[in-house]
Amino acid sequence: MPLPSELPFTSFLQYSPSGSSPTSVQSRALIHALKNDSFANTRAGNQRMIPYIARRLREEIANHDCLRSCFSGDVIAVPAPRSAPLVQGGLWPTLKLCEALRDAGVVKDIHPLLVRTTAVNKSATAGRGGRPTPEAHYASLTTAQARHPIEQSAPFVIVDDVITRGATQLACFARLQEAFPNTRITCFAFVRTVSGVEIDSVVVPVAGVITTAGHLHREP
Repeated sequence: MPLPSELPFTSFLQYSPSGSSPTSVQSRALIHALKNDSFANTRAGNQRMIPYIARRLREEIANHDCLRSCFSGDVIAVPAPRSAPLVQGGLWPTLKLCEALRDAGVVKDIHPLLVRTTAVNKSATAGRGGRPTPEAHYASLTTAQARHPIEQSAPFVIVDDVITRGATQLACFARLQEAFPNTRITCFAFVRTVSGVEIDSVVVPVAGVITTAGHLHREP
């Protein structure tokens, strides 16, 4: 199946990988805790980051059209796979995030329908020349049988932890649409990478688009 030339996405938080402002530095600590299911200091004190961010998302949905478009109705969360096949007992951050969303009442159910069959480089550490393409992601993914029946009218939201360029989301969307062509599918990332700038806020919900014309590009 060809990859889409444009793919809308929504994200909730932003972080600066190299900024030096207090908020940029804090954003890296928060995102590290989010990806590692650990604790960080927040405005509510020292919090386990995954359930805390799920609760904060629930609080903000009513205030942002982009969040409502992802999570209105009886939405089924589909966690994006890790960059390598999951090993028994290994941490799957996006599954943990989906479970927290379900516990917070943001999504109705979780179906881990996307499976990584071969490893790809991690975009966050690969460097510009070594980041996997959407085609490489697509080739390394397959879809799994649902563990229990899925309502035909229930929309899917693909949940990722961090969006960098959007290659993972493009590939996940294409694979899932291939298996469920009549289902509404949206893409959501908890965190949007903002490179080369300082940030003054971490909670910045946005609606954006990933394009593939000429080269892979994410806006904003």
